[in-house]
Amino acid sequence: MKIAVLDFGLSKTHRRFNMEYFRALSEFAELYIINSGSYYNELEEVDNIHIVEAGIDVNAQYNLPRNPVIRAVAARKLALSNMKKNRVIFEREKNFDYVLIMGYEVITFSLFKLYIPRGIPIVLFEHQQIDEISNLVKNLFFSLYKNKVNHIVMEETFKDFLINKKKVKRENVFVVHYLIRTMKVFDKKQKGERYSIIGISSNNDEKIISELVEEERRTQFLKDTNCNIVLRSKCTQYSDQYLKVENKFYSDAEYDSLFGKADAVLAASPKDFVHRMSGPVVNAIEAGKIVIGTESPQVVNFQRLSPNNFRIYKNFEELKNIILNGRFDIDVEELQFLQKRHSRENITKELKKCFQIGVD
Repeated sequence: MKIAVLDFGLSKTHRRFNMEYFRALSEFAELYIINSGSYYNELEEVDNIHIVEAGIDVNAQYNLPRNPVIRAVAARKLALSNMKKNRVIFEREKNFDYVLIMGYEVITFSLFKLYIPRGIPIVLFEHQQIDEISNLVKNLFFSLYKNKVNHIVMEETFKDFLINKKKVKRENVFVVHYLIRTMKVFDKKQKGERYSIIGISSNNDEKIISELVEEERRTQFLKDTNCNIVLRSKCTQYSDQYLKVENKFYSDAEYDSLFGKADAVLAASPKDFVHRMSGPVVNAIEAGKIVIGTESPQVVNFQRLSPNNFRIYKNFEELKNIILNGRFDIDVEELQFLQKRHSRENITKELKKCFQIGVD
């Protein structure tokens, strides 16, 4: 089986996630992946993976104008330009069985779809797009192709939403859970050691972060807790002995180091973060950490599966009480259940079902 793999998003936060799926796919398929700069160079030595250069500037999307209106126009123009460059994969290689698209924008994809040779099934990996189609214009464009492609979503609740609310045909939606890279169970905290909480998602709720910083400035409430906290923000910077809020991109090594030292992960997703996955939540499962999260469908679903390892807060006061309570010992049995659910073995089976391998 030959699969053409296109990525129009080129998000720094999705890169490592995508590569883990490509490695799983390469166990039963031959992948031809559009590369941009050095984005997927790490996969060059993997069996059954072929890298195709398309001359796309990965960093161009980070240098767009700041004015929101001009930025939106420039971003769509850039996306369409990059999509056109992806046509090189169909010129160099023929007879693909599938086209897999890992990252895309709804409106520009509806235009790019015209460049894909007819007769090749298209599979879309849905990240934030399910939330984006709450926009009436994007929903209109989505309706033009929603039942002409297959959709991969990462949770059953997302599948139900597409089928029941957006009228996507059931046979067009496949669940492939978020793949974790390793299986770890960390030792419990030693008596007297301070707990560490991290919240380093690129999609944190800025209001909650501001409230935490303001409370710490006003009362220094973390001084008398058993916690140190590191957060990521696009708007706020703050640092004292117990709370650090940074505005930065973390390298893979920095990200792994923070997760290795943490005891709990704060998933402070904003209200519009509904039908999509937070990477740090599943990374917490991977690394054996308690998750403190907002009442999003993702976190609610995980709490149902693992009630002792997931804590939900509805407002700042509830979050503050969870922090002050300070008990973040992991339930190992529940953790192992979740790790098996997101294991390479299980995800490979789900991918085979999506791509009709071993399916009658």
